[in-house]
Amino acid sequence: MEEGGAGAVLKRHEAAFEETFPAICHELQLAARFVRGLGDNTPQRQHFEQKFFEHYATPFAARLVVLCELRHGVEAGTFGFGGGGVYENMQRFCAGVDHTGAVLLRQRMLLDHRGPGTCRNPYKMLGEAFPPNVGLSLRKIWASCGLESLADGCVESGEGDMCNADFEAFIALTEELCLSVCGVPFKKLDKKTEKKFALSRRQGLQASLRAASTPRDVLEKCVLVLYQQVRKTPPVVGGSVLQPIVAGGEGGQHSVLRLLLDFLPERVKTRLLELEAIIVAGPDGSSDATDVADGTDVAELITFVRECGLCKDINKFEI
Repeated sequence: MEEGGAGAVLKRHEAAFEETFPAICHELQLAARFVRGLGDNTPQRQHFEQKFFEHYATPFAARLVVLCELRHGVEAGTFGFGGGGVYENMQRFCAGVDHTGAVLLRQRMLLDHRGPGTCRNPYKMLGEAFPPNVGLSLRKIWASCGLESLADGCVESGEGDMCNADFEAFIALTEELCLSVCGVPFKKLDKKTEKKFALSRRQGLQASLRAASTPRDVLEKCVLVLYQQVRKTPPVVGGSVLQPIVAGGEGGQHSVLRLLLDFLPERVKTRLLELEAIIVAGPDGSSDATDVADGTDVAELITFVRECGLCKDINKFEI
């Protein structure tokens, strides 16, 4: 337990929710913009919509539930979202946006009911634990996240309005219902705020890139920086940030690197793919080898990739 007693702890977390909520709304909108930019019904769109729900939508919906517990006098921890104690989860859900591109701790939140009684259906209990209008709104938001966002074994047969995740419905519902759900309005992203957000993210990523020590870390941070530079929006990544970026497993063909390649100078594209191939061929994807069989100088290659990510304009980069 944190210092100050339970009441003081809850007040501090409630204040932290309100302070960080606007930036979380901005991040959600930028992630949605990235997904929409992939076209309609394309394999890439389907892949990154799934990533969006795993790493942005369900954590956002979980944040709303935890805030509603605080606001409406529902015992903290009545609804759970994976491991961790009540106060650890509160700290997790009132945290701000990380601009460094570090591996996100977020994963698809599985809504679970841990309160008293025999009913284990969290979707149903949202409507009973909170005031009717709040419970109904939370149910709508979680319904748009799809059945796969409820904990295993929690959904009873005949739960008619829970089906597949609906990307556009989720965005519309969060914008419409946040104020009535928790008393905090959904903060729309304006041009001035977007510019500040992009600058903070670029600076954070580049600082992380300078400090990166492994081939994987260097390539990952470079790709994130370059994608934002040439496409003017941050890509959706989360969980294991490496998997969506570096090929060599499921989803590799839809990686951020693959989405980026067509917008890079040929020499830069070639060298990024060279480093990717070395990483994928390594025993753990983070080989410290200084050269490979074809004579490639890995240290020089890493330096080149790092400098690409630190340059102001990749199309004017002196090779």
